Amino acid sequence: MSLVTTCKARGIDAEAYLKDVLERLGKDPSLDPATLMPRACQKAHAQAR
Repeated sequence: MSLVTTCKARGIDAEAYLKDVLERLGKDPSLDPATLMPRACQKAHAQAR
C-alpha cells in the first residue's frame, strides 16, 4: 500500500500526517522509523486526546 492509501484506509489526513512526521524528524532525526508509521501515529494521537 502507498502512504496515501494507508492514511485513507485509517481515516488519517495524509498531508497532516506527512507534515507531522517531517516536523518530528527535523527535531529528532534518530526517531525509530516504526514510531513514524501511520498506525503508530494514529495510536499516539488517540492516546493524547
